[in-house]
Amino acid sequence: MDNMKKIDLIFFTILAVLAELITSLSFKYLRSGFYFSFAILIFIVFSIRWGKIAIISLVLSGIPLLFTDPIGGSFQIKEIWQGILVHIVVNGFAVIPIAIYGKRDRNKIAKSPLYLFIYVVTVFLSLSLGMEIVLLIINRDPIGAWRYFSSRIFTLILTFIILLILLHLKTKLICDMTRYLEEEVIEDCFNEILEKGESETNERNTDETRERQENFA
Repeated sequence: MDNMKKIDLIFFTILAVLAELITSLSFKYLRSGFYFSFAILIFIVFSIRWGKIAIISLVLSGIPLLFTDPIGGSFQIKEIWQGILVHIVVNGFAVIPIAIYGKRDRNKIAKSPLYLFIYVVTVFLSLSLGMEIVLLIINRDPIGAWRYFSSRIFTLILTFIILLILLHLKTKLICDMTRYLEEEVIEDCFNEILEKGESETNERNTDETRERQENFA
């Protein structure tokens, strides 16, 4: 399990960083019409798979934005620290809903469109809370949370739609991997017991057949 979790952590983190970098560059230089953060989508998938560890991928995904979207358009120390707060620290608040949910079966989130929607909305609200706190520190903006959340409504809806499509495909991408691996172990043990039972039964039948043949002879 630990090896699989580490592989997932590396894979989803690289994916989130690349996704945020490509989206940021296309928004900045290609003048794309909207900014969609695939990193949030990746985080939600990863968090359902493994829980709180998924926040690492989302936090690290903000690093490219320090260089592609510096606060104030420069790389001065003040702007760098503000960029760290806006692009990295804020992302850390996304851990709130999955931390509150705890160690319960996360398949319940994935199997219910309603629970999934609530989870997605809660993630965006948590990010909005983080943005409000950060903006209060930077420039005492009292409505930073509302402006951030309202600007992410399209991203929220699109994220939810993509997740529903992935769930409709019935892949094992969005599922609680801890439960999944436990079920695999139980199934393997059950199959092993069945195979052992069948083997013992076959051996017993073979011995009985041999004994009948000897008695007949």
